[in-house]
Amino acid sequence: MQRLRLIAALIILAAMGAAASEIHPPAQVAAGSAITIPTSGSGEATFYLIGPSSVMKSKVQRASDISIDSDKL
Repeated sequence: MQRLRLIAALIILAAMGAAASEIHPPAQVAAGSAITIPTSGSGEATFYLIGPSSVMKSKVQRASDISIDSDKL
């Protein structure tokens, strides 16, 4: 389930700015732990974390880290 959320979020973020930015998600995520996803590029973007029962939407700055709390995973 965690991987599905992360994959969905990455696909959406990549589709919104694939030409101008990169995201570097962690290879593995342990249940109940927070993660940080480094990004590149410039400007503002919208990050969506989509799961089976919830959706998280947040504004992020490219070239900054995207932090996701453990309770969101």
